[in-house]
Amino acid sequence: MGQNDQSTLPPLITQTKFPRLWLALQKLLGGTKDKQKLATRAWNGESRILEIGCSVGNISEAFLKRADASFTGIDIDEAAIEVAKKRFAGNGNFRFLTTSVAEHAGQDITYDYILVAGMLHHVDDETAGEILRSTKKLAMAGAKVVIYEPDALRTDDNLLFKAFYRLEQGRFLRRHEDLKELLRASGLRIEQEERHPVRPGFPGLPVVARFSYFVATWDAVDHRGV
Repeated sequence: MGQNDQSTLPPLITQTKFPRLWLALQKLLGGTKDKQKLATRAWNGESRILEIGCSVGNISEAFLKRADASFTGIDIDEAAIEVAKKRFAGNGNFRFLTTSVAEHAGQDITYDYILVAGMLHHVDDETAGEILRSTKKLAMAGAKVVIYEPDALRTDDNLLFKAFYRLEQGRFLRRHEDLKELLRASGLRIEQEERHPVRPGFPGLPVVARFSYFVATWDAVDHRGV
């Protein structure tokens, strides 16, 4: 579906090897504030929130002031999850689990707001489709599934764009239309689609990325047959 496998040299700073330094770089250069705004853009008081691929909780912070909601973050990276647990230790409505989407989907737990925030560009189309399809088992009737991703680089993008995408470390960047097709092929019904600029943490710096943003739902969620 047009995934762009951008094989590069192995990154020196990753969320696994240096999770706190990785977090600092995300806040400084990785557009964390704009990403957090996208995470809550469609939130309308839903009480059970799931973030798939939550890393150290840099996007999860967007829900810190939502004390009336319970938040679950999952990731397969144990080092990142341990950092997230420590960072949110004083917030009783937050929990972080080292688990895959498929494993969590088998726990008979459902949510009304599911966030897949900037993690699909780390996996190929087949794996991305499996992750997206797993959200049906995790979705309450009428649940929102919010997906956003950095768009694939263009040939005329400047050095700031290229530096940002190097920090993102994703090998499978997709164009907006290719991501849209991936969502549809997975069975999701797209309710809303947008494109958003993302800026780094330094005020006054120019846009360093374009993000595709989708709000989707599942038709006729019935977990009795799943």
